Amino acid sequence: GRKMSKSLGNSPDPIDLMDKYGADGVRLGLMMATSAGNDLLYDESLVEQGRNFCNKIWNSYRFLKTQRVSDEVEPDAASLVAMEWFESLLASTMSELDDLFDKYRISDAVTLLYKLVRDDFSGLYLEAIKPAYGTKMSRKVYERTIHYFEQIFILLHPFMPFITEELWQDVAPRQEGDSIMYAHLDDTIQADKQLLADMEHAVELITKIRSIRSAHQIATKQSLALTTSGEHPERMSELVIKLANLSALTKAEAHQSEEHTAEHFIIGTVPYSVELAGAIDVEKTVERLRGELEHQEKFLAGVRKKLSNEKFVANAKPEVVALERKKESDALLRIDEVQQQLKQLGATL
Repeated sequence: GRKMSKSLGNSPDPIDLMDKYGADGVRLGLMMATSAGNDLLYDESLVEQGRNFCNKIWNSYRFLKTQRVSDEVEPDAASLVAMEWFESLLASTMSELDDLFDKYRISDAVTLLYKLVRDDFSGLYLEAIKPAYGTKMSRKVYERTIHYFEQIFILLHPFMPFITEELWQDVAPRQEGDSIMYAHLDDTIQADKQLLADMEHAVELITKIRSIRSAHQIATKQSLALTTSGEHPERMSELVIKLANLSALTKAEAHQSEEHTAEHFIIGTVPYSVELAGAIDVEKTVERLRGELEHQEKFLAGVRKKLSNEKFVANAKPEVVALERKKESDALLRIDEVQQQLKQLGATL
């Protein structure tokens, strides 16, 4: 909490930091933590985070450059929708970056790119286009992905000049004297808001299925069956099947019958059901559901106590009261879902 100064001798040596974490790591770590007009609470973990991000970029690049590529392999449905989505995301990110630069919100700009690379490109896109073990990647997918990577390098260059120049020079043939500083962004791409929203839905769905696996200790290699009775974004189906390792994603009129063992949940307004027959420990599942039921009932009692207070309802802002009523309805919905699941497992309420 003390101010850095030469007289106190408590300033870190930038050369030592660069030797340890790299110049780009130091630059990125400090810029992510520094918002305009505010003091920086310095901690060495900040520049360590920058170094780790450099490693993430390098590992993603190495993964891509070591792929075996074939002209004969056609892109699968998951790869096609992933490419459409990431192109749309790039366009949206470029637009948002322009706005942040105009407002001199440099820290927010760096954070936006950090998420784009770590979460969206490396964490989701590369996983979506990754070919099955022992198979080759479609050249169409490979070349398009290289193009996206070049665009990422250009966006990151003002913040990380060294690693981006190095990788940009290596990612494709260059002429003598070429530099990333003269490279242009692709201004022909457009953002598809509905596609971006559909991908958000798909990511939330995949995350939920993975959490169900984790909660029930179901192996990743074991396929699960998913059904939905709502308006699921169809163009995301193959992507969800691939990343969540599903045997099928089918449409049903309603949740599966009570004779089946299933986990029900809702993404947005769309209900889903994962079949778990033969893949779970029933006793542990019942214990967990009863714990959640108890938690929801206590939560509901607290909300209803607040809503029964006439002074609160009369004096609180309408939106605050509306939020509490929504909490009540959501809790009632979740209690009903948990009770139905317990019935399916043959447990007494």
